[in-house]
Amino acid sequence: SLVLLADIFRNPIRDEYNYARNQKFTVQASVNGNGQITSSLPGGNTNQVELGGEVRYTLSTSNCADVLVPSDANAIVVDGVNIQANQRLADGTLVRRLADGCILSNVRSAHSVTIGVHHYTYDPAGTRYDLGCEICSDGSYTGQQMYKEADGCGGLLPAEDGRYYTRSDNSCSVGGPVFSCPFARQVQPYASKLVLMKAKAGKPHVSVKPKTLTHK
Repeated sequence: SLVLLADIFRNPIRDEYNYARNQKFTVQASVNGNGQITSSLPGGNTNQVELGGEVRYTLSTSNCADVLVPSDANAIVVDGVNIQANQRLADGTLVRRLADGCILSNVRSAHSVTIGVHHYTYDPAGTRYDLGCEICSDGSYTGQQMYKEADGCGGLLPAEDGRYYTRSDNSCSVGGPVFSCPFARQVQPYASKLVLMKAKAGKPHVSVKPKTLTHK
């Protein structure tokens, strides 16, 4: 009969391969900190991944102070192990680190993934960093105090009209011609650069108090 012929010519190796190919493993992702994870596969943060398949997890945050820092030891943790670089697990699964998450490929068994979120403490938006008295190129004061403002995300708000923000300050006495004062001049540039360097390095601000300019 046809059934007997099928039994005779059945290929056990092929059947074993088809069985393995149809296997699926549970991969579950979570966030350590403030953020949300999206998966490249359906099922939210708990996914069924086929044998040899892959899944990508992407982190997003709603606050500029909450970010994924790849250099952090706990940025990507799989099965309790800190993943410091692209790493192949004992079962052959490959974990690739990304700037915004990770990819698990050639999945061979179930895994748990944790993405760590680093929280920075920045000065609130509007925090002022005093830069001393405004001066003209001839050394005379305009009577205004110079300052920059924090943007709340580790950076600085842009200058207005090519100059720093100003405010009245009685300690900045007016002397000499002020109406012809060119504003495209150097006013404590190191203070601004120091704040920007710290912002780019992902470190919280500290107020910078430059040296007081004196009339010569």
